[in-house]
Amino acid sequence: MLLKHFLLGALLALGSVTALPNPEADLHDVEARDNKHHRPRCGKDADFDRMKNKCICKDEGKEFHPEHKICRCPEDQMEDRHDPHKCVCKDEDKELMMGVCKCKGDLKPNRHGECRCPKDQRPDRHDPHKCVCKDEDKELMMGVCKCKGDLKPNRHGECRCPKDQRPDRHDPHKCVCKDKDKELMMGVCKCKGDLKPNRHGECRCPKGTRRHGDKCKRHGH
Repeated sequence: MLLKHFLLGALLALGSVTALPNPEADLHDVEARDNKHHRPRCGKDADFDRMKNKCICKDEGKEFHPEHKICRCPEDQMEDRHDPHKCVCKDEDKELMMGVCKCKGDLKPNRHGECRCPKDQRPDRHDPHKCVCKDEDKELMMGVCKCKGDLKPNRHGECRCPKDQRPDRHDPHKCVCKDKDKELMMGVCKCKGDLKPNRHGECRCPKGTRRHGDKCKRHGH
């Protein structure tokens, strides 16, 4: 009889110990509930990024708006008509480059943010995003209008041949020396052959020589 009471008491004591709550298990449950509770709701357009601790839009280039839980294209962009998951620039003169709208081709933004050709340029007749120089004597080089061929800008910015030169009869952008005894070398008129410039800048044979075409020979030879 005494043995039965002893065994019954031991079993009841063991049951009361196993019924006690496990503090470590409860702590993990609370943390899990807290993490789930504090995790932001991103809606159907975005996913939560644990590393960045924020909602990231599924569609590249779109921005997440937490107040509405939706993703939208930036203000200067809109959804592509053919692909709603893609953003394109609202301005047709701009294209998306690294997520930013930039002017197409040779166009540059003016002070109002509009894409235009620079002042001394105009749109090409065949390509509206390509710029050409308004002055036909100039050509576009690295985005800047430069005089064509041998022409040089005068004080008014007009492209002309230098004073001692004139346009070639067959090529208006090529310059030749006005003086027939001179030839163009590195953009400068120099005396031809053996001829030398005198104090007046005229090309002559040195003293003691006589001229044979562009060559000078000593007398008696």
